[in-house]
Amino acid sequence: MEILIMGSKGLLGAELARLGGRDGHKIFAFDKDGLDITDEAAIEEFFKTHSPKVVINCAVVSPKACEENPGRAYQVNVEGVKNLLKHKSSALLIQFSSPAVFDGNLPLQNIQYSDSPEVGYKENDQVNAISVYGKTKAEMEKLLNGTDNLILRTSWVYSKTKPFGLADAPPFPLNEIGRPTYTEDIWKCINVLWLEKLTGLFHVCGPEVMSRHEQAMRLFGNVEPYSLPKDNIRPLSIGKIYPYLVKNSVSLTKWG
Repeated sequence: MEILIMGSKGLLGAELARLGGRDGHKIFAFDKDGLDITDEAAIEEFFKTHSPKVVINCAVVSPKACEENPGRAYQVNVEGVKNLLKHKSSALLIQFSSPAVFDGNLPLQNIQYSDSPEVGYKENDQVNAISVYGKTKAEMEKLLNGTDNLILRTSWVYSKTKPFGLADAPPFPLNEIGRPTYTEDIWKCINVLWLEKLTGLFHVCGPEVMSRHEQAMRLFGNVEPYSLPKDNIRPLSIGKIYPYLVKNSVSLTKWG
């Protein structure tokens, strides 16, 4: 099967391209230099000459970059998706979203480190984005709601070579809580969804809820090359690490 993957130099895009190729699919993989999602003419031209059955969009402006340049954030995270949706013809669009569409105020209380799927946000919970990143993701979801496509909200994506995902370097805050999600599990889920011809909105994330600090405590000293002694890992508030989150009053108790 022919699959177009946008954002192929990012962690998730690169992994999905690798896994799709491993499983025998013909992969068209592009980053912004190869096929810019914001260039509608280029997107239109691609679909005039190619007919992929599936389009997986991993192209995104990161949360920090969104705060620094909201215009660019909207251009990529919203307008770029419009371009794919307009020109993809009958292809299935698989679009990734984020827990940032929620305000983070759902209390996890004493069960916050549970592996129960009942802990955290559900697909039909009220969206209330606070950050620029979250608002662009929420706007993107509106574009796809009611269409025969897939929205996958996922969190803390990691791979074998990047066990911390994009949070690959310290610090690791005590009050940033989420569900680490393995790239190969996301790929397996995608396969189930398209084989079953399912569409709509799904939460796709790992089974365990933990803080970044707990994640570091598990991995350091146990996973190469993370050999830092655990005694050197100290709790730290996320507000001291990412001041833009304080500006937006984001509480990072996450979702299921």
